[in-house]
Amino acid sequence: MGSFAVCSPDSFDELLKCLRAATPKSKILAGGTDLVIQIREKKYSPDVVIDLSRLGELKFIKEEASKIRIGSLTNFTTIAESPVIKKYALCLAQAAAGVGSVQIRNSGTIGGNVANASPAADSIPALVALGAEILIAGPEGSRAEKIEDFLLGVEKTTLKPDEVITEIAIPRLQGNYRSAFCKLGRRKALAIARINLAVVVRFNDGGDILEEMRIGLGAVGSTAFRPLDAEKKLTGRKLDAQLLDEMALELSRVVEEKIAGRASMPYKKEAIKGLVYEAGEMLKRK
Repeated sequence: MGSFAVCSPDSFDELLKCLRAATPKSKILAGGTDLVIQIREKKYSPDVVIDLSRLGELKFIKEEASKIRIGSLTNFTTIAESPVIKKYALCLAQAAAGVGSVQIRNSGTIGGNVANASPAADSIPALVALGAEILIAGPEGSRAEKIEDFLLGVEKTTLKPDEVITEIAIPRLQGNYRSAFCKLGRRKALAIARINLAVVVRFNDGGDILEEMRIGLGAVGSTAFRPLDAEKKLTGRKLDAQLLDEMALELSRVVEEKIAGRASMPYKKEAIKGLVYEAGEMLKRK
């Protein structure tokens, strides 16, 4: 794999020291499920690898009055099984449960998944639909960015070589909210999504009218995104068969426009319809 130095901090202060010495070639190692393979395949030849595995303080899920905070080193198994995430962000728990194999879910971290910025990442459409904020730290201080602003393209983010994601914060959705995540992969086992969908909805007090809808579309274009025009057209309606038919057509049009000219477009514009109906059935369950 080539030779490189390893910095393995066991405290946040030690991490900042490692980051001060980082160069544009340096890499952050979280769960390692992506980076180790990339180094072996010589996609990257880092001079320094900053190994975060000893930083227990970045492994947490905390419920606060207005938000849920998830440490960047929290693995997908923990997220999938968390009662807090299931209660307030079910689509994220469902996305985490579908990541790779058991071994990958035990090792892979949410911070690493976001930083890797794969268009097919399962957690990102859920985080986009949930309105997540990414907290970033480095020697120059800390900052927060909306996930849509953080993601710049395929494997591109605003993260600098001397910065690291410390946590992901999502609003603590209170009221009659429900959410769902589903994806379509090439095969059932260890499937990398060919297209994935997260939907967050808020019902009125009567539980039949959608007062708010947020959609996260992934593996369509360079980053996950929200189709805002489609969301507006579908809000204020009953969640019934007619709405799902319209939603399927709307998102099919979105997919067609987003990846027009790509060989995968005819398949994906039909595949999204199936995901809409699947998500709709999940949202109908209380």
